[in-house]
Amino acid sequence: MNPTPPRLATRFLRWYCAPDLLEEVQGDLEEVFIQHWQTRGPKAANRHYNWLVLRFFNYSTIRGRAPRSPYYTDFAMYRNYLLITLRQMMRQKVYAFINLFGLALGLATCLMVALFVHNEYRFDSFHSQSDQIYRLCEVQTWDGIIPQRVALSMYPMGPTLSEDYAQVEAYTRVNRWGQIALEHEGEKSYVEDLLWVDSSFLDMFDFKLLEGNPDIALDAPGSIILTETQARSLFGTVNVMGNALIFRPEPDMEIPLQVTGVAQDPPDHSHLQFNALLSLNTAPKEWDEQRMQNWGNNWLTTYLQLSPGANVAALEEEFPAYLQKYMGEDATDGYQLFLQRLDEVHLSSMEITHDYLNHRKFDGRYLQVFILLGLFMLAIATVNFTNLTTARSLQRAREVGVRKTIGATRIMLSRQFITEATLYAITGLILALAILAFSMPYLQQLSDRPLEISTLGELPWLLSIVGGIFLLGWIAGLYPAQVMSRFDPVRALKGNLFARNQRFSLQDLLVWGQFALAGLLIAGTMLTVRQFNYMTSFDPGFDREQVLLIPYNDQHIHDNFTSLRQELMALPGVNDVTASGQRLGNNIHQTGLSVRGTDTAAIGMAISHLQVDHHYVDFYNLRLLAGRAFDAGRKTDSLNAFVINEALVKKLGWTVEEAVGQRVSLWGEPEWSDPDAWGQVIGVVEDFHYNSLHHGINPLAMSVQGWWHSEISVKVDAEALPEVLDQVEAAWRATGTDRPYNYGFLDEHFEELYDDDQRLSQVVGLVATLALIVALMGLFGLMAFATERRRKEIGIRRVLGANLNEVFWLFARRVSVLVALALVVALPVAWWLMDQWLTGFAYRIELGGLWFGLSGIILMALALGTTGVIALRAASDDPAGSLRAE
Repeated sequence: MNPTPPRLATRFLRWYCAPDLLEEVQGDLEEVFIQHWQTRGPKAANRHYNWLVLRFFNYSTIRGRAPRSPYYTDFAMYRNYLLITLRQMMRQKVYAFINLFGLALGLATCLMVALFVHNEYRFDSFHSQSDQIYRLCEVQTWDGIIPQRVALSMYPMGPTLSEDYAQVEAYTRVNRWGQIALEHEGEKSYVEDLLWVDSSFLDMFDFKLLEGNPDIALDAPGSIILTETQARSLFGTVNVMGNALIFRPEPDMEIPLQVTGVAQDPPDHSHLQFNALLSLNTAPKEWDEQRMQNWGNNWLTTYLQLSPGANVAALEEEFPAYLQKYMGEDATDGYQLFLQRLDEVHLSSMEITHDYLNHRKFDGRYLQVFILLGLFMLAIATVNFTNLTTARSLQRAREVGVRKTIGATRIMLSRQFITEATLYAITGLILALAILAFSMPYLQQLSDRPLEISTLGELPWLLSIVGGIFLLGWIAGLYPAQVMSRFDPVRALKGNLFARNQRFSLQDLLVWGQFALAGLLIAGTMLTVRQFNYMTSFDPGFDREQVLLIPYNDQHIHDNFTSLRQELMALPGVNDVTASGQRLGNNIHQTGLSVRGTDTAAIGMAISHLQVDHHYVDFYNLRLLAGRAFDAGRKTDSLNAFVINEALVKKLGWTVEEAVGQRVSLWGEPEWSDPDAWGQVIGVVEDFHYNSLHHGINPLAMSVQGWWHSEISVKVDAEALPEVLDQVEAAWRATGTDRPYNYGFLDEHFEELYDDDQRLSQVVGLVATLALIVALMGLFGLMAFATERRRKEIGIRRVLGANLNEVFWLFARRVSVLVALALVVALPVAWWLMDQWLTGFAYRIELGGLWFGLSGIILMALALGTTGVIALRAASDDPAGSLRAE
């Protein structure tokens, strides 16, 4: 066998050497290789050959004698840049920390905001036909109530729209039941979030079935699909196809069901969430006239699938004629219809009420705020990074002079500075990812979203991040590269490169922009916190502290409420008990109200109606302006007695005193000749905010109908709360109900109404704090470089008698001017932005100049304080030492 040198080393040699040198070197190396092969064997020869190639590579690299390929030249050059960058980091540790940590904070914040925004925008995007699906919504403009947009529609609308308009290819209807009881072999279990749906539901929406055929799973009456989690909860397995269940929607009604499919749990980024799907054709016939054939009954949500390229605006223009066709000429006086794209349901529904199918509904306007915050933070971090990179580069004038003297070209110097800035940016990104990973649990808690850092590993994210980092490095290194590469090497070596003092430089402009953004964030943070505190501390007009809420949908509890209330009232620590049809803070249902006038004409209007029991007004301490509250001892207070609010009194043009005794009626107009058939207003209460402060107060009437309540309210003592909770549960169980015992607190419920506002306040505060930290760190670094550059000047001033205050103002004067100019721009912009944001609240704070002035004082104090630390430290140094060092 002929001895052959190692292939890898030979290939490297051919790539590394120029052709003429390769002929000269390769022959000698092969001769030595053959000698070792013959004397010491193949392994020793291979090792010696590889060692010779490596020695030749290192020797020629150090001496610069070997002609290299262009690829190797670039490799060696960038390796040299890397070594220089690492040495600079080790020599200037404080600068490296400030620059890298500030950049890392900015990038981490920006990535956090990007993850949250991405999570919100991807809602419902997994449906293959999402661009063709629209939700049908109504605008209700009945006389008496503030016009409202609702997510409800009428049962016949889906089929008739599909028949009348060719653009409507398909429809599906959905109705949510919060909790139902299902029986299997005599055992009852409760299922949360059951959806009644049309058989077309799985054709329109891409919810995956693990078991069953999605084309026919909901066709037959009595068909039910369980989610994987629900199937395991009921049966302990997902193999439940064909299992029988019993559903009792009413006490005397029994509907047999059969499991026809098992669905994968809906993803968190779906606005539709469910544990079971029940075919809508399972509904009993008794509901036909009451719910299904009644055009005035809004009780479900309708989704339409339009044909590709359908003209949505043109279809909406046909809706008035459509309503008049099926509901009469006057239909458009109270109703309008509009379509909402599926991708808008999650982010553009804050003004839509009765929106019971909208998981994690979020105000899309806040996303714009989050995006601005992320961009502001990235801008501050980028400006800070660019400033510090430029300042550090200017300190290396002599190094540049030496390099240019020994032959470095402008292109080589530009490459060096851009490469160094890019390496800093890459290191900052690595630190940012580490910060993001460490803080991810906190971010998930703050956002209440399942954010995952692994999302950043997806190809589009990866390309964007890598491209952005290289762009950032190029931007940060470009200015110093262009400036430093043009230096006269003689002046640079003499050290008088900075003899000319510019009045304002690009660096000053960047610092100005940095503080303008910081000032805007400080003002915005203070005002968002004030608005949130205003909403949470605003007197709603009723008592909501220490109110225990126990929801139920159970005829047994309703029938035994009187005895249950007596048992609860007997418990120590329980102060009062009442019941209602809806919870305060939720969308109170509307109904029709007829008002009997002085002649034969009756006034018809729509109002918010709240079903209560006799103790409701006293329980919540509603303030009576006239008349009285409900009295359980008066039989006439059931069904035909009404307590109304001020808004209804004003709507009808009465005075508070005139309102008491007026005749009114719900759900239609009784015979005029029978005045006893009309109800009577027995009291007027002061307006109270039964909804969040995002909405105004509608006219409201409360009455004791007595036929159905859905929630019990218990007022308890805070000191006895743990014991009371156990005793209330025991009393609940003693009624004999098998319905699960759940409870909450009213004040917590109202806090949830402002959840998005609270999170916005926290995010703005967090980003503003981080932005200030980054800006002040950048100012600290810049002042450190400035004092180092003017070290000799400071020493001379100190020798000539300058005190510490004079040295301080030598640096602070320029900073204070920049901050003042930044505030001149930032505060008016902050005023305008906050005024626009506050328009989304029916009740809001006033924008006073005091808070904007305070934010400016805070920013100025922090900037001057940071400057003072550096300036006074420099002034405290021994002047003789400074002059000797120069």
